[in-house]
Amino acid sequence: MSDTYWDRQYNNRLIVPDFADYFAAWKTRTAEARAAYMPLHIPYGDHARQAVDLFRAPAPRGTLFFIHGGYWRAFSREDFAWIAPPFLAAGISVALPSYRLCPEVGISDIAADIEQALTTTWSRLGQHERRRLVVSGHSAGGHLTAHCLATKFEGKDAPYITSGLSISGLFDLAPLMRTSMNDDLKLDPISADTLSPLHRPRVSAAPLLSVYGGSEPPEWHHQSDRLASQWPDVTSAALPFRNHFTALDALADPEHSLHEQALGMFA
Repeated sequence: MSDTYWDRQYNNRLIVPDFADYFAAWKTRTAEARAAYMPLHIPYGDHARQAVDLFRAPAPRGTLFFIHGGYWRAFSREDFAWIAPPFLAAGISVALPSYRLCPEVGISDIAADIEQALTTTWSRLGQHERRRLVVSGHSAGGHLTAHCLATKFEGKDAPYITSGLSISGLFDLAPLMRTSMNDDLKLDPISADTLSPLHRPRVSAAPLLSVYGGSEPPEWHHQSDRLASQWPDVTSAALPFRNHFTALDALADPEHSLHEQALGMFA
C-alpha cells in the first residue's frame, strides 16, 4: 500500500478536516479551567517541558494521571486542563504531565520522561490520592499509557497503577514509518519494534480499557483490537460516531458513558 494510504489512516489532520475547531474549543475550555483551579507545578527534570501540573481534589479518593497526545511532537500539559474539572468534582485529583517532543528527542526519550513523571508524581501524592491510580492517555498518550503497563517500576517511589485507560492509542508503531510524520519521529524497524507495546510483555496487572472512535479509520480499530488479543485483561471498544478528537471529549463529558467508566475505576 502507498505512503498516501498510511497517511490517510493515521494523519488525523487529514482525516478530520475541521481539526482546528477542536483545538480552539480545547483552548477555550483550558483557559476556563485554569481560571478556576490553580495546579501544583511539579518539575521532574531540567527541561522546561519536564513538569507535571497536579490539580488536587479537596477530599480525594484517587488520581487520574493523563498523558496528552500529539504524535509525540505537539501539545503540552497546559493544553489539557479542561479534562480536570469533572474529575475534581468527583473527588479525583488530576495529574497532567508534559514531556520533551520529537524531533528534539526520540520516542524512547519521551517514554523515559513519562516513567520519571509518573514516579515523581506518585512521590508527591497524599495517602488518599494513592488509593487508586489510573493512568490514561490519548493517541500518543495511549501508547505511553500501555508503555507504563509494560514497565517495571522499582524503588521506594514506584507507582502502583490500579487501572489503565487508553483513548485512540497506538500500540504497533511500524505503520508510522510509512507516514510523512516519520520525518519527525525517525522510527526505523528496530526502534518501531522495541517501542511497540504490542511486541512487549505487560508487567502491570492493572486492567486496561482501550477505546477508539467508531468513526476513525480501520487502522485505529486494529491497533486496539490487536492489543486486546495479545495482552491479558484488555477490553477493546468503539465509541460510536466519535472521531479521533471527539473520542477524547467523551472522557471529560459527565453525560458520556466513557466518563462514567473512568469514574468506575476509582470505586
